[in-house]
Amino acid sequence: MQATAPDTIPPGVSGFADGTGTAAKFHSLLGIATDASGNIYVADQLNNRIRKVTQAGVVTTYGGNGTAGFANGPVASATFDQPSDIAIDAVGNMFIADAGNSKIRRVSPAGEVLAFAGNGYFGNIDDIGDKASFSYPNGIAVDNFGHVYVADHNNNQIRKIEATGYSITPKLTAGLVFDSATGVISGTPTATSSARNYTVTAFNAGGSSTTVVNIWVRSPSNDATLSNIVLSDGTLSPVFSKTRVTYNASTGQPSITVTPTVSTNGAAIKVNGVAVASGSASDPIPLTSGSNIITIDVLAPNLTTTKTYTITVNQTVSSNPNLTDLTLSEGTVSPVFSANTTAYTSTVANTTSSIVVTPVPFSPESTIMVNGVAVANGASSAPIPLVLGPNVITTRVTAENGTTVKTYTLTVTRSASADGA
Repeated sequence: MQATAPDTIPPGVSGFADGTGTAAKFHSLLGIATDASGNIYVADQLNNRIRKVTQAGVVTTYGGNGTAGFANGPVASATFDQPSDIAIDAVGNMFIADAGNSKIRRVSPAGEVLAFAGNGYFGNIDDIGDKASFSYPNGIAVDNFGHVYVADHNNNQIRKIEATGYSITPKLTAGLVFDSATGVISGTPTATSSARNYTVTAFNAGGSSTTVVNIWVRSPSNDATLSNIVLSDGTLSPVFSKTRVTYNASTGQPSITVTPTVSTNGAAIKVNGVAVASGSASDPIPLTSGSNIITIDVLAPNLTTTKTYTITVNQTVSSNPNLTDLTLSEGTVSPVFSANTTAYTSTVANTTSSIVVTPVPFSPESTIMVNGVAVANGASSAPIPLVLGPNVITTRVTAENGTTVKTYTLTVTRSASADGA
């Protein structure tokens, strides 16, 4: 049996010649790859060229001019120094192990030669792009995820180049973490640092781009003071001062809200033990007659320093006999209810033989009588029988002071039946 070489393979004579089949010559073939169209690309190391072989066996120079060098740009004018291997990814990027330049070069699908990784100096540094270094890389491969693997000859290592990711320089302040997969900075600084620029680099097989972020880490403030306290009713006495922590106020309202504002952003507030955002009102705080203690606790941004402000709110006896609403179990009042309007009417069907009235007082300490019968605060009256025609229902409200009285009159007309009965 005699083995013969296919016609597309040139004879075993070193040299350089483009041509078809055996007319072509190479010098030290070390790497080979194919593209999606079936073309073969050869790392013709000692000719410092990348050669292309078509399916018809036509050999041409794809890149390099035969002189060792380093020049990016259109592949036809780019130069290489002992290119030793080639790999092509799924989208048509060609990666070249340019051993003599100690660089990994990329040829875009458009035929543009670009620096991909390596600083051109023989070394062994793991980093991004041209910040990394290799020592005579002479083998290369690409996986299905676009990661590039390099046989780093003189370093006796297999190196992996991430297809996509992020890097940051210089190193972040202690306590801050940079996610190289997402580019997110997180964490809590454990040391201070002056304002400093950090360069974030995003990279993929197509290249890289950078942006600069400025980070200044200062010691958390120990300021636990407030810059203001505002009440929904009443006035602080004495006038507010951030250094004074005890105050008095008076109101005739059944409840009150407190709006505290911190002096330093990042401080936390609790009003009567409930968290409240700076500059926002607390939930209504119910008041009883006499003294009511309201505390405002402030925690400084350093999470250690605290300060407590105390407000003693004196709820005075209310002289307000108003209702805030008056509703019926059937029908509605006319006109629309208003605290200052005391006379109302309503009409119900003949089939409605009784009605329930629900008065809502302004003050929870007011007393209410509906048609002379006491009704608990917030409760409804007992059913009130209705005769045909007008029915007068009175709601008498006595204010908390026991002397101020207001009477609301409601005339409910029960309609006659269809047969006039």
